[in-house]
Amino acid sequence: MMSRMFLAALLLCSAVLPVGTTQSDGCNPDGNVKFICGIVSPEDLVAVPRSDWVIASGYTGGGVHLINTRDYSATQVFPTTNPRERFDKKTYAACPGPVDPAEKEKFSAHGLAVAPGADRVHTVYLVHHGFRESIEVFEIDTRRTMPTFTWIGCVVAPQTVGLNSVSPLSEGGFAATNPNRRGVPPPSPDNTGEV
Repeated sequence: MMSRMFLAALLLCSAVLPVGTTQSDGCNPDGNVKFICGIVSPEDLVAVPRSDWVIASGYTGGGVHLINTRDYSATQVFPTTNPRERFDKKTYAACPGPVDPAEKEKFSAHGLAVAPGADRVHTVYLVHHGFRESIEVFEIDTRRTMPTFTWIGCVVAPQTVGLNSVSPLSEGGFAATNPNRRGVPPPSPDNTGEV
């Protein structure tokens, strides 16, 4: 747990360092402080249960990365040239299909959450902004040395919803926040968002 908290602190420091620091110098350590490089605009972090991995979402021009808490390496797992996909049409029947690969730099990953699963295979919920406003759903399988990250479905948000955060529910499904309703005025000046 302590190593994950340290990792989170390192990511936060690396995200807010001013331009021209050691990051551009090849990401060399600064004393005992190690930097995690190559992640664009990290927005949210979540530890993957029963593993050495943390998932980071990239808000602007970034993607989804897996970070190894032992060696501090980062690997982009989505979007990729050949993303892993296994569309669960039964569970996500209203989903129009995978994220459009033409999104490229418009792909924006925001809130992030993991629902623990059996046998080190978990469900990842990701707030997605891009060609559609949605919760994208993935499966992460940590039984291998390098986990697999597979897109399995989505839930497209209503037109008035601008998603921010997501949280799995114990009985299945998820809850998401809508802090800034799109295209409609708030119900009152003191109530600008909803779950």
